Amino acid sequence: MRAQYGANSDGSVSVYNSGALPNRTFTEACGRAWQTNATGEPGSLAVQFPGSPAPGDYRVLEVDYDELVVVYSCGQVGPFGIAEGGWVMTRRAYAFPWTVIS
Repeated sequence: MRAQYGANSDGSVSVYNSGALPNRTFTEACGRAWQTNATGEPGSLAVQFPGSPAPGDYRVLEVDYDELVVVYSCGQVGPFGIAEGGWVMTRRAYAFPWTVIS
């Protein structure tokens, strides 16, 4: 998957995700992200994609600005479920294991 970001005039961030699924079909999604608490939690973001009933809650846990960013998300799904996920996003197509581990 590939993610591209850009600045919107309203202060939010454009999000464009694209890539191949395991079945080798191409997929893409365009959305936007914004800070939910810029002064208290600058790494707290809401991310909304068309068709989503509500924005996702994303927390930036670690950034080194050269190689990677670590993001965590947890949210309610239906009346009884919780969806939880984490991502390590790198600037390279393939991350060296020591980059992610350290």
